[in-house]
Amino acid sequence: MIERRKERRKKEVNRISIEYLPEGPIYRTKKVNFGLTEDLSLSGLRILTDKFFPIDKVMKISLCLGRSYETIYLIGKVKWVKSLDDEAYNLGLEVVDTFEKSVRTLTGHLYGKTN
Repeated sequence: MIERRKERRKKEVNRISIEYLPEGPIYRTKKVNFGLTEDLSLSGLRILTDKFFPIDKVMKISLCLGRSYETIYLIGKVKWVKSLDDEAYNLGLEVVDTFEKSVRTLTGHLYGKTN
């Protein structure tokens, strides 16, 4: 199998909250769902959640880094979905936008440096 990821992922479990707009024109209030990371890098992450999200869905992720208890924020886009059973899904997310402070924090968390 050919590896298409830009960067190696680090296996790590962290709590996340997911903010998204539901489908349909009537209800445009943001919804929140929760999940766990299974692995992450600066360019993407794999999460476990109990909600199905379609491919190309864009969402705001709040990720609480377990070792430092710092929270970072990023915008992710669903690249793939795998149903584990009727109540659990793995999602592959590509990071499409983030905040400068979050990039520095995540870089330090993953690589032990803050540049």
